Amino acid sequence: MQKYLLIILLSTITAACSIPSSKIDRSHDTYHPQTSEDKRGDDMKSLITKSDEPWVIFGGKKKSDGGGSEGAAIGNSYLWKAAIESISFMPLVSVDSNGGVIITDWYKSPGSRNERLKFNIFILKTNIQLGSIKVTAFRQVEHLGSWRSAEVSKELAEAIEDNILKKAISLRAQNEGN
Repeated sequence: MQKYLLIILLSTITAACSIPSSKIDRSHDTYHPQTSEDKRGDDMKSLITKSDEPWVIFGGKKKSDGGGSEGAAIGNSYLWKAAIESISFMPLVSVDSNGGVIITDWYKSPGSRNERLKFNIFILKTNIQLGSIKVTAFRQVEHLGSWRSAEVSKELAEAIEDNILKKAISLRAQNEGN
């Protein structure tokens, strides 16, 4: 009996190994599925270009004399203005244009009775590109007369980052059109 079971087991293993490799899905997408961050990057890249070049949208090339980046201050001013415009409805606690930091105060939207939000915005790079802006979102809910920290979705901060980048691109395009 054991002899028959061993033969059946070996024949099953042999049959499994003989599956043609053409039937096995070995595509890049199967082994490296696209994350939400990858999709977000593709969406931002598609605003300007479909190439596989780095996602630098404006600026970033060294000047021939070795001094700084072309468009660095200009790119930073567009990011700064876009960030300020994006949260203009919220009260500000701290603004540091040299350090690229904007901190809002708690904001409760008129439609929300027991929820408020706060954002910290950091301009990390001078080029208008994905990764130049970092937004940290905070959320609190009112419970029995006191505010308590609550979970906030990562997508909220990413949506604000994307909005700022899109505004900066638009501001730059408007300026170049004049």
